[in-house]
Amino acid sequence: MNKAVVIAGAMLSVGAVPANAHRLDEYLEATTIEVSRAQLRLDIRLAPGVAVASSVLDSVDTNRDGAISKAEEQDYGRRVQRDVSVALDGEDVPLRLVSQRFDGVDEIRHGVGEMQLAFEAELPPGGAHHHRLAFQNTHRSAIAAYLVNSLVPSDRDIHIVSQRRNYRQSMYELRYDQDGAGAASVTFGTLGSWAFVLGVLLVVLGSKVASFLRRRAALSS
Repeated sequence: MNKAVVIAGAMLSVGAVPANAHRLDEYLEATTIEVSRAQLRLDIRLAPGVAVASSVLDSVDTNRDGAISKAEEQDYGRRVQRDVSVALDGEDVPLRLVSQRFDGVDEIRHGVGEMQLAFEAELPPGGAHHHRLAFQNTHRSAIAAYLVNSLVPSDRDIHIVSQRRNYRQSMYELRYDQDGAGAASVTFGTLGSWAFVLGVLLVVLGSKVASFLRRRAALSS
């Protein structure tokens, strides 16, 4: 999938905010959501301003050695995971941390570094056409500046209907429509095509038979 094309068509404010463009005393938490028929993906970009960077680093670099280890990255990712929630049509959707990438301590401390976390979840199967996805982020709410948006679906069966956010963008609702069950719709489409072809053949055959019978009747008279 071409992420650049997808993001360009979907992002409003998230992709337009450079790492150093938010306020110095805020912790920017920008989330993008990508939904398909069977899977959900969240990408969360965490960028603390210089005035709050030390506070954030204290919760990441827990052994205070001036570096962020892979274990510390994963531990912080799991803490963020506990502070975000997703529900589909009123049912909780469990997330799993699939990747993390952290800039160096000095970059983060000076307000020019960021941390990137990716979460995925399997969506329950179902034939419902209309869906409501609810997302909430409460991580470091005292200093957080939340942003959230959805990507244009790469799955052609998914159609975004509406997006709603609260004032802080800590709560977000996505409503989307999902076309009929994938394999079944292909099967019915194929059957419909064959039915059309068969219908045309029957019309042609019927015309030939009628023409033959008329000629035979003419010869007999």
